Amino acid sequence: MTTLPIFNLPKDRILLGTTALWNAEAKWHDRDGLPIPPTPKLVIGMRTILRRWVDKEPIDIIEHPLPDVHELNASVPKPWPTGLNGQEEPPYAVYYVVQFCDPQTGALYTFANKTYGAKLAYERLEEQVSVMRALRGANVVPVVVLDQLPMKTMNFGLKSRPHFQVMDFRMPPGSVSDGQPMPQSPTPQVALASAAAIGQAPAASAPSASASSLSPILTSKAVSTLDEMKSVKSVPMSEMIEDQLPPWA
Repeated sequence: MTTLPIFNLPKDRILLGTTALWNAEAKWHDRDGLPIPPTPKLVIGMRTILRRWVDKEPIDIIEHPLPDVHELNASVPKPWPTGLNGQEEPPYAVYYVVQFCDPQTGALYTFANKTYGAKLAYERLEEQVSVMRALRGANVVPVVVLDQLPMKTMNFGLKSRPHFQVMDFRMPPGSVSDGQPMPQSPTPQVALASAAAIGQAPAASAPSASASSLSPILTSKAVSTLDEMKSVKSVPMSEMIEDQLPPWA
């Protein structure tokens, strides 16, 4: 998933808007250390890149297919830069990039990180987007809440990692699916008609701490914007198997 054409944003830039950061102490915050508003966000772009830091400036390889990172690092003579653990680190690493926006203000954010926790967050979100786009068309975008989940580590026990809690999928205005406008759903998969509904995770999983603590005041404006976008209706079983189920099913 790269940035959708309908958003008319540069595809050759990794950083869109403000840098979004996460750590276990400060949670989700921007580059100035200020917390990112806990309102629903629209994910408008995802990609993997190779990044190397030289004189505190990133050098990015963004064109896919990406070169083999091990071969690329082997071509760089040592000594390599020293990491936070005091050990030499390979100069190039795979970074997992998620670009999202505030649907009320239009503020853009870019999350880009190379940690294993970032990799898990990226892959879980990518899986959900891939499934829904296969079912409902290539232009659907996820509505997420910035969250965190526990993660087992080999040396440090249970730690937290960033997480994109998917609340719904929406169709941006003017988008089409399979050449036709996306039909309006009378009952969205996850209700976003009120702030209280947004504060609840899908029924299949327990609500997370961040999702359940959203302020109705903060979410109300974002909800009104999301209400202008078409919700992706749930997929009937008969449509998935291209047949009707028997009466007793």
